[in-house]
Amino acid sequence: MDAYSLDWGAIATFSGAIVALYISRQWRYEKRSELLANKAQIIIDKKERLISLFHRYVKQIVYCINDEYLERDRYRQLDRLDDGYHYLKRLNLEIDETYNLIYKYRIKDKDTKIAYEQYKEFSKKFDDLYGYRKISSKLRQGEIRDKDNFYKSISEINDEFDKLFNLIEADLINYIFHNKSA
Repeated sequence: MDAYSLDWGAIATFSGAIVALYISRQWRYEKRSELLANKAQIIIDKKERLISLFHRYVKQIVYCINDEYLERDRYRQLDRLDDGYHYLKRLNLEIDETYNLIYKYRIKDKDTKIAYEQYKEFSKKFDDLYGYRKISSKLRQGEIRDKDNFYKSISEINDEFDKLFNLIEADLINYIFHNKSA
């Protein structure tokens, strides 16, 4: 009889450990999913602020190009333009850091990868066109002569910006509602 008796104490210990492992894995999965949802919400909130700042920045550029300001006000407006770029850049970096975290967790997700790569590409293009003091120095030196072409490039960037953030928001909404998880 001893050969067939079971050690119920050992069985209980192992089954308890298995249940604890299962609960731990589920909890980590849910916690990671919650973290991604919170980060996605942060990006969407900052996105709204970034869009507002971006459109204000573009209006400020147009205002400076159109010479709608008094000559004595010129340098103050150009300094505001540089300050506006700094605010945009800082907010853009905050979004990038947060989005990069989501991208690291979801690197195999095709939609997230496409949206993140397009975001990085746009960010570089924005820096190339509007980088610190690029616009203000051109305006200070009177280098922007073909206003129509410049307005066209601003309009294209503006449209691209709106499309990109619609794509990003569509991707991130899935994390917020836990349609996608870690």
